[in-house]
Amino acid sequence: MINKRYNRSVSRLAQRNNKLKKVKIGIALIIPVIFLLGLSYVSKLPSLQVSSVEVSGEKSIAKDDITNAILESISGNKLFIFPRTNIFLINESVIATVLASEFPRIENVNVEKNANGVLKVEIKERDTIAIWCNESSCFLLDSMGLLYSKVNNDLESFGKIIFRGAIEGEPLRKYFQDEFRINFYLEAVALLKSKDIKASSINIQSVDKGVIETNIGNIFIDPNTKELLESIENALLVIEDIKSKNSQIKFDYIDTRFGNKIFYK
Repeated sequence: MINKRYNRSVSRLAQRNNKLKKVKIGIALIIPVIFLLGLSYVSKLPSLQVSSVEVSGEKSIAKDDITNAILESISGNKLFIFPRTNIFLINESVIATVLASEFPRIENVNVEKNANGVLKVEIKERDTIAIWCNESSCFLLDSMGLLYSKVNNDLESFGKIIFRGAIEGEPLRKYFQDEFRINFYLEAVALLKSKDIKASSINIQSVDKGVIETNIGNIFIDPNTKELLESIENALLVIEDIKSKNSQIKFDYIDTRFGNKIFYK
């Protein structure tokens, strides 16, 4: 009789312990869910959402296009329950990456989040210093030598020097030459212009030959020389001497690649 009563007590105790375990497990599962639901609710409060997007620094890119791209990048939810428009969940680097990818003209993006829900986005567009062309297409070239966008407009409307050569394969997002050499070329063009000689393009044909196409003929240069301006100055002395005798002279070429010696035809 005692054993039966004892067994019943043990059985009831075991059942009670099992119920307690189930309750504890249920609570352990419910608490995180309630916590997440609470966070989700708080994260959706209107006061925590992006209230406006302020874009500055744009020049040729439409502000509305930039704003729409930003809003698209922060649409939807994170983990299915947290809105991406929550000002504290905004990832500045993601916005910068999206804009740089969608708008190749953008060189730099700075994103600031204000507690009042204002998202300030300041952009810096690339400065187009020249155009690069191959047989079929032309591209905008920035001060670092990067070919960043294909040109679909009339080249004359840009009023920039045209570079050719030095790039193989797909040109977009490749570098033509380093910024120091490009500056040398542009300074050479400016020097020629100061003497009323208009350069239309510079073709880098090989590592030791570049051709500046001008209104008086082609000028051969060494693309890698640090004395490029001195070579152009020497060529100008020869040109001025010959033009003093024949102001309408045209050259097949003027070769400046041999130091102080200038060859021409």
